[in-house]
Amino acid sequence: MRTKAYHGGVTTGDVTRVGDVVTVAGGGEAGDAHVDAHDRPGPENGWTEQLVRRMFKESGDPMQRLLRMLAEADGEEVSTNEIAAALDLPKGASSVAGMAGAIGRRVKSRYGMKGLPWETRWRHIDPTDETKGTETLISLPKWICKVIRDL
Repeated sequence: MRTKAYHGGVTTGDVTRVGDVVTVAGGGEAGDAHVDAHDRPGPENGWTEQLVRRMFKESGDPMQRLLRMLAEADGEEVSTNEIAAALDLPKGASSVAGMAGAIGRRVKSRYGMKGLPWETRWRHIDPTDETKGTETLISLPKWICKVIRDL
């Protein structure tokens, strides 16, 4: 089985949603699971600088802090555990998943977008010991990082 992190977009195949991780039946290595190229956010599928600015400005303080943290990473992946620790979220990575779900509903209903403006994937917290669980990694495209840093 190959696993993809849920990003609010449409996935195909046999899918089971568990928290913020989606399992898709099919080939491939779990650690290499990425959002497919056609699902990548960017101007080509509707995200514009104006819409990113609107999303940021209409977000509450915790989500703005999360977006700023991702923007400061300048396109590099940040784990939900790192985000939760930096933002002192009460339920750890689960709080980040809840925030992603809330903004995911907003971008779909209010902005008419099919998915969030970031890419996600998951990895084992300790590749040598899968019993330690997994974490989701989030990265913003560099152009979105710049838009958010300029706000």
